[in-house]
Amino acid sequence: MTSILEPKVNSVNRRSSGAIARTIAIMMVLGLLSAACGEAATTTTAGAAETTTSGATATTSGDTTTTGSASTEPVDITVWFARDYLPDDQLASLLTEHNVNATFDVRPSDSTFSTLLQMQASGEKMPDVIEEDASVIPAYIQAGLLLPLDDLVARFEEEDPEGFGIVHPAVWEDGTYDGQIYQAAILGNFEVLYYDVEWMAEAGFEPVLETWDDVLEAARALKAARPDEFPFPVPGLTGEYTNGFLQQMRSIGVPFDGPIPDLTSPPAQYLIGWYQTMVAEELINPESAEWVEDDSRGSFIGRRAGLLMEGLSTAKDFVDIPDYAYGEQWGATIMPLQTTADAEPGTPSIIPRGLSIVATTEHPYEASLVLRYMFEEENAVSKALNGSQPPRLTSPMSGLDAIFPHFTPEVKEGFFAARANPTADNIYDIEQVFQNLLNALVSGADGAPEEIAAEYQAQFDALR
Repeated sequence: MTSILEPKVNSVNRRSSGAIARTIAIMMVLGLLSAACGEAATTTTAGAAETTTSGATATTSGDTTTTGSASTEPVDITVWFARDYLPDDQLASLLTEHNVNATFDVRPSDSTFSTLLQMQASGEKMPDVIEEDASVIPAYIQAGLLLPLDDLVARFEEEDPEGFGIVHPAVWEDGTYDGQIYQAAILGNFEVLYYDVEWMAEAGFEPVLETWDDVLEAARALKAARPDEFPFPVPGLTGEYTNGFLQQMRSIGVPFDGPIPDLTSPPAQYLIGWYQTMVAEELINPESAEWVEDDSRGSFIGRRAGLLMEGLSTAKDFVDIPDYAYGEQWGATIMPLQTTADAEPGTPSIIPRGLSIVATTEHPYEASLVLRYMFEEENAVSKALNGSQPPRLTSPMSGLDAIFPHFTPEVKEGFFAARANPTADNIYDIEQVFQNLLNALVSGADGAPEEIAAEYQAQFDALR
């Protein structure tokens, strides 16, 4: 392959110990489960599912073949959202339309799993529905915390074919584990490449960014136009940016065995060399090894960086800024799917998030109505307008243009074609290696790409 990863400027490499660990311990599943009395067992009978979990016994009395309780009293359902991005209706119509009294709480997803484990072990009443990242769902399944959704999904299709029809198939595909659906993955963190339109024009560079070689050349042109600035900001300290780094690998075709990448592959070694070149030519600020996402976003909004790899929903911060218009001051494009012009393209990647039903719910059907509510276009769009990512619906999603002007047909095509990375019970440990590698690269890691690849491949392989 022809590449242009040849540093044009020498710079002093800096090492940093700024990588931080994500602290959730998935392995506590085994400890808590073994400490509780008895082993988990699930028995399904016609019309009702009885679930016995470690430390607690609950009978799912909501008959999945009927509308639930025959009582005229509202059925109480508790929902835990991972973010405070709710539809404008805030679940109120569920009461008037379905006699479901849905109350909600906002619980950061990095604490939901451990909280539910503790509640499970102590026999406390758990929520009925939770919102969570798809990557950690296997740990929930192993702990016996979630209800399979297959029958409820089939019933959704039967009772409301029109509403079911606008749900993109990826919502169910990305929520399927070992042949069963455990999550309705309606949301997805999808990275795009933002660029500063005016700075690009000043640099005389057309914003056609089809390969990562193109991005490197764009960064060089931006640097030449403004030598004191660093065109490509990277939050090397925050674990959240692992999503972008992972999607960058997937987009260029790095082979994966489950969630484990093959760093010995040509596209992976290209990417390692790409970051080394970007740092060596001062296209990435060496101080960004200590940055979090607010630092990188701030540098782009402040016009001190001309390129930004960030999620679709980040643009909501842009549209409220005076005199900062899409197409005039900023633009966006899909992340390149090729390293070089003659390389094989990879596949767009997405980090899904969605809703699951907790196994101990007494009303599975009514809980499933919460999922259907979130699929209604009006509710899904208003959730996005209030801060969430765009929903994975095939309806027009009217109203999104105001805050997602960059959600163009090209970007939509990549958004719906994107596939989730396979996950594992120890995904947080795997993500930590991604973060350590990124931090090392942004800090100015020495050594040939193949040497760096071998060092971190050994760490990934130890987690298989």
